[in-house]
Amino acid sequence: MKISVVLPVFNELRHGYLQKILSHLDSMPQLEVIAVDGGSIDGTYELLSKHSLSQIIHAPNSTRARRLNLGMEAATNEIIFLHHPRSLPDPKAFQFLAEKGEKLLWGALRHRFDVDHPLLRFTSWYSNLGRGRRGIYYLDHCLFINRKIWPKGSQMADVPIYEDTFLCRQLREKGRPTLLPYFSTTSATRFVKNGLYKQSLLNQLTKIALFVGFSPQTINQWYERGLHLNQPQK
Repeated sequence: MKISVVLPVFNELRHGYLQKILSHLDSMPQLEVIAVDGGSIDGTYELLSKHSLSQIIHAPNSTRARRLNLGMEAATNEIIFLHHPRSLPDPKAFQFLAEKGEKLLWGALRHRFDVDHPLLRFTSWYSNLGRGRRGIYYLDHCLFINRKIWPKGSQMADVPIYEDTFLCRQLREKGRPTLLPYFSTTSATRFVKNGLYKQSLLNQLTKIALFVGFSPQTINQWYERGLHLNQPQK
């Protein structure tokens, strides 16, 4: 099966991952790669332009959810691969999906951080095991979706945070996910900048806030304070 990669970006140069991601994707010319830029002003767009991408979509002042929606709508292949902008997926995952993706509905890669620490190892373990049991994976797992359950015109909720949770809730209605035996290695930048334990506590508090009914807009103001990793500050 053919694969379309959707890469939502916004001011990514500071993290040092985008060049690695693009180099990886350049080595797999069989992929359709669609980058959706949220109005970067740091040279991200210029870097994208230097690589052989299938399409670059401009979406200034957009949420990451909006960028993902635009990329998925533009995708032309049978498998849509949602590529987190600060993660490096194992290239073997693409080969696996190309060969066996027809039998899968949707799913994700296993997760790990690029910093080794007991707390981060536990966070990834819980995300792989505990969250997965409920059919919820975050974007840094690099989600994949079979087009047969996500036809053209399908939309995920345009929310500023936890768009991946809302998306997985939609996908769970279509069938059970598959966790592939390949890793997505993710930047621990939030933990490094905010402190490991402070960020871990913030993560749990925002999940509770979402569960009890706080709006994604309010939660995002807490979560993105001082970082603005996923969208412009308003």
